[in-house]
Amino acid sequence: TPTAVRPAWLVQRYPEVQRTDSDRRRNGVGGRHNHCFTSPILREKATALTTALAERYGSRKSLILWHVSNELDGACHCSLCEEQFRLWLEERYGSLEALNAAWWTTFWSATYSDWSQIAAPGPGQQYAVNGLFLDWKRFTTDRTIDFLRMELEPLRRITPEVPITTNFH
Repeated sequence: TPTAVRPAWLVQRYPEVQRTDSDRRRNGVGGRHNHCFTSPILREKATALTTALAERYGSRKSLILWHVSNELDGACHCSLCEEQFRLWLEERYGSLEALNAAWWTTFWSATYSDWSQIAAPGPGQQYAVNGLFLDWKRFTTDRTIDFLRMELEPLRRITPEVPITTNFH
């Protein structure tokens, strides 16, 4: 599937599909896997594209397997991803008290009193909260897997007999 790269027109019309780096700057056009795995627009367009491919080519005898995306990796630091990160943390820990205990935030006075205080790790942040960095990696892995599952769904539904593969960077 061609979802590893977005065309310039898509980025121009929907800039929120582009990945935001850890300095909170939205990346430009170009490069592969330079997108936000959380973006509802990107997910909508990727699902439509994957569905159209499966409908058009799914019955061809020459189709031996689907290769979904390519070398999935990376993290987006946009506001959508940060909000999803906070929700992910809330589901994982259940309370700020549990999160603070797990991350040992009393060290360096890093205790959180509101979920909105938690940001994706980036330059200029306190690096003493190792739990934040570890959970950010876990979250970005979960976002990547969720994006992959979203892309697999129409292929499995329309062409259940065709094997599917991918690879990671």
